[in-house]
Amino acid sequence: QINLPNLPPDALVISSPGESTWMLEKKEFDSIAAGGNEEIGLAPQSFAPLLASFELQGTYYHAFPNIGGALESLDMSTLLLKDDGESPLPVPVADAVRLTLIRDLLDAVHWLHLQGLPHMGLSGSSVRLYKKSPEGKQRRAFWRLALVGLGAGPQIA
Repeated sequence: QINLPNLPPDALVISSPGESTWMLEKKEFDSIAAGGNEEIGLAPQSFAPLLASFELQGTYYHAFPNIGGALESLDMSTLLLKDDGESPLPVPVADAVRLTLIRDLLDAVHWLHLQGLPHMGLSGSSVRLYKKSPEGKQRRAFWRLALVGLGAGPQIA
C-alpha cells in the first residue's frame, strides 16, 4: 500500500537524487523551519516552507506550497507596474523592488554557502516570485522571492 502525505493539489514536488542526499536536504529543511542553527545563524525568509518529505517506490521527494510564479514564466515588466497594472512605478520604487528581489536571492545563496551546500539545481523554476501582503505600517503589497528547495540538485517533478 502506498502511503502519501496529504498535499494540496498544486503543491510543488521535488525529487531528490538519492536517499542520502534526501536525508541531508531534510535535515537542512528542518533547520530552516527552526529558523536556522547556532553555528550559522538565522535562515533567511527566502526559502519556501517544507510541507512534507516522503519516499515513493524508491524515489525520495520534498513537497512545498505553490508560492507565486516561476521566475522563468513571469513577465518581469509587470513587477514594476503600479496596482492599476498599467502605470510604471516611480524609478526609486522600481529600484527598491529590484534590490529586494536580488537581496532575497543572495541571502538564500549566502546561507546555503555557509551551510556548505551547493546550489546546482537553482533555476528559473525553483526561484519563485510572489506578492507579499502588507505588514505593520506598510500600505501596499510588495514583491518577494522564494526558493523552492535548496537548489542542491533536485528538480521540480
